[in-house]
Amino acid sequence: MWVFTKEGFFSAVQHRNDPTKVVVRTRFADDLYKVFPGLSNQIKYTPEADYPYRITLPKSTWALYLDTRAYDIDYTNFKASLTDDARHDCYLKIWRVLRDEQLRIERENRKPAPKTKKYPIVKRKPKTKK
Repeated sequence: MWVFTKEGFFSAVQHRNDPTKVVVRTRFADDLYKVFPGLSNQIKYTPEADYPYRITLPKSTWALYLDTRAYDIDYTNFKASLTDDARHDCYLKIWRVLRDEQLRIERENRKPAPKTKKYPIVKRKPKTKK
């Protein structure tokens, strides 16, 4: 699962050996430190891995974080809510890639509108009271 929040970008996957846990990974250490400051001693640096920073959490802890973020939404435009210019620009690039793919698929799937049978509009006479 990829998650983009004001605090950071996270990739969460199930733990290989414990299905009750997730490994939350990120490219930037500060993303995890900001979100889990009390667990900073559990954040691991894994430079050989795709995501160099990670933490193993109970699924319930991760679910609580996601639940809280959902209730904290106070913006009508996510990108505009970001205060870090570099983060904004990064997320905007990702948004553009996904939008370009959306438009490509729409162009590929565009077909002429189906011909529909035209039905005449029949005006009904108002009912008269007897």
